Amino acid sequence: GVGNGTYEIDGTPNVRGPRANRIQVKLLSPARLGDVSTGSWVLRLHGRSMTSGAPVDVWLDRGARMVSPRFEPADADADCTITSPATADGVIAVSSYTVRPTIGPFAGSSGRGPDRIGVAPPLLAAPGQTIISSAASNVAATPYAPSQGTSLAAAHVTGAIALMLEAKPSMTRDEVRDCLTASARTDPDTAAGPASGWGAGKLDIDAALVCAATK
Repeated sequence: GVGNGTYEIDGTPNVRGPRANRIQVKLLSPARLGDVSTGSWVLRLHGRSMTSGAPVDVWLDRGARMVSPRFEPADADADCTITSPATADGVIAVSSYTVRPTIGPFAGSSGRGPDRIGVAPPLLAAPGQTIISSAASNVAATPYAPSQGTSLAAAHVTGAIALMLEAKPSMTRDEVRDCLTASARTDPDTAAGPASGWGAGKLDIDAALVCAATK
């Protein structure tokens, strides 16, 4: 039992494709609102018939209110932290890197692949830690505040794509994607970082616009 909450388990075992052998477990609060009951939650998986010897990988999706469950350090794999929606088909997935106090290093809070079927998003990285942006609150002490996260990195790439489409409205999704990756900047940071996190490199808006003009 899960206190006053409920649980859902669904799976698609023994099939080929992206949903192959997936088991999804959800813990839900009453009426699916708020947090589940406090306490220690233990999930044990018992294989009744394990013939292939293949490992079992587990991902934790983000929780409500931006508070997500976490693995203990001994059980965590920093190279397998990518989650939805970055794992969706056709998405331009973006990781983030630091701009303050030092410009360049990969952001420790940024997820990276591969995903559960071996695809290795993100495609490129953009500034995402620490970004000075407008403070979205009417009680903020100042109109601007530092923030971080891949949402900010994605905003940089979204702005770049808007400029590309302004310069060349006829660009297709694949052309936009190709220009972003082909024009991405590499440097000592990207060379030292995990390939699955940096993707093609750092967003270079000027170079992306030059590429867009040729499409």
